[in-house]
Amino acid sequence: PDPTFLRRDVEVVDAWNMGAVGSHLRLKLRDGRVTYAAVAFGRGNGNGAEEPAVMPPELNPGARLDVVYTFTRDRSGVLELRLADFAPAGTHT
Repeated sequence: PDPTFLRRDVEVVDAWNMGAVGSHLRLKLRDGRVTYAAVAFGRGNGNGAEEPAVMPPELNPGARLDVVYTFTRDRSGVLELRLADFAPAGTHT
């Protein structure tokens, strides 16, 4: 299995639904001075409509998350985070 990592208190820079019906999430996350591309399969809230779905408050720019992830490469070979789980920062132990 791939190594899995936990990072606490990362900042959401941007988040949007992706996929044909918006069932996945694409995010930009900032940890200090580094910004990462991230994907969360099956975590989108799209309903298949053409208008963008409203993101929940925990995904608004400036929100803070704790994330569990592995590293992967996107279709073009760029390194990104594949989120296994996430939650608002500090909401769990």
